[in-house]
Amino acid sequence: MSVAPLDSALYGELLSDAEVASQLDDAAQLCAMLRVEAALARVQGRLGVIPSAAAERISEVAESFAPEPASLAAATAEAGIPVPALVAALCEAIGDPAANHVHWGATSQDIIDTGLVLRLRTALEILEQRLAALTESLAALADQNRRTLMVARTRGQQAVPTTFGLRSALPPRREILEFEIAQLEALAPDATWTAAAIGRSQLEMNHWALELGGHCRTGLEDNIRFDKSRLAASNAELVARVAALCADYGRHPATPAEARALLSLPPA
Repeated sequence: MSVAPLDSALYGELLSDAEVASQLDDAAQLCAMLRVEAALARVQGRLGVIPSAAAERISEVAESFAPEPASLAAATAEAGIPVPALVAALCEAIGDPAANHVHWGATSQDIIDTGLVLRLRTALEILEQRLAALTESLAALADQNRRTLMVARTRGQQAVPTTFGLRSALPPRREILEFEIAQLEALAPDATWTAAAIGRSQLEMNHWALELGGHCRTGLEDNIRFDKSRLAASNAELVARVAALCADYGRHPATPAEARALLSLPPA
């Protein structure tokens, strides 16, 4: 009986990814650590740190050795990490005298960390390939639907019309923003506008909007970081930053009465 959703035969595919998960399971961890032991021996043999014959034997066995994870479980539980048990099993498979030079000068953490990096590199390569394919698909989608009208939304409410193509591909570039403003002013000169961007582009877009006469959107819904060094403490912190920016552009945060007037709402 499954006790975790990720292990569920019914729900596992909804919550996990078999291709990426294959780089994170027990067998993959042992394989990666054995690759590190093999590479360590080869380099040490080339540099004369260990005998070259021993290096060849260690590398040959380590690259083909595939112990069952369950066979190392008891020793791993005793040591708290799998490396001592893995090295002991590897030494047994290699045999003397080469076994005396296995894991020479390395720490368990060296092997664990380097093996993890090897696995993460492979996982990232998988994700990069998928992102590249996704980018191409979105670009094609944007091109196909550049004139497909749809209702824009703000906080779940209907707003002015936009196009599906625009929603699919709109990088945070100032020249695009200036073009959109010019078109808006030509079509609806009395309209107000707000510019928003997600993630690291949010603050830059706030600057542009204030400079060009628009309104700003900010908050944790679009961006969780205050800057590169830390997360934003709250929505209030992000709002306070934009409010402080207003003075740099001769602007000020709207009062409730001004906001109602801008939105054509009756006075409170």
